[in-house]
Amino acid sequence: ALALGAHDGGAQSVPAVSADLTAGAGSTSTHAGDTWFRTANAAMVSADLAVRIGGAGRTRVVVVLGYSLDVAPGDHLTDCPLAPNGGCKGYFPNTFGPSIGVGLRQALGQRGLVGVTAGVASYASQARFAEVDASWRLVSHLAIVGEFRYIDMPFGGQRAWFLPLTVGARLYW
Repeated sequence: ALALGAHDGGAQSVPAVSADLTAGAGSTSTHAGDTWFRTANAAMVSADLAVRIGGAGRTRVVVVLGYSLDVAPGDHLTDCPLAPNGGCKGYFPNTFGPSIGVGLRQALGQRGLVGVTAGVASYASQARFAEVDASWRLVSHLAIVGEFRYIDMPFGGQRAWFLPLTVGARLYW
């Protein structure tokens, strides 16, 4: 008979502190109410600092403080592409500014880490977000990370959404 056994191979703990720097892009809503947007996609660059709550362990609660950077500064008033309703198409609301969230992270073996986070952000307006992330440790204290986020914010009396997929680096201690 063949017996199979589970072995965690010395699984890591959720890091006490980690810092991410990621960049990417994703789709957006095409309009919010009577405001039509120029494109149905946007870019995002963000930095996050996650702090583990409690002692070492494979599954832990984290508090995540973040800041998304302005990646599209400049003149937004020089032209007026026509929207389906006859007005000018506008730019998608700004998605740069601070955020805070609470989440859960789970260590997977010696190199993997996955997490889910939900929180609020102060972008063009007060936004809500939910995020899943995964990282893979390359060397001591350095991992590659990917994040998929859903952002929902009020705009013009309606709601606008943004679904960025970002990749980058995670440093942890």
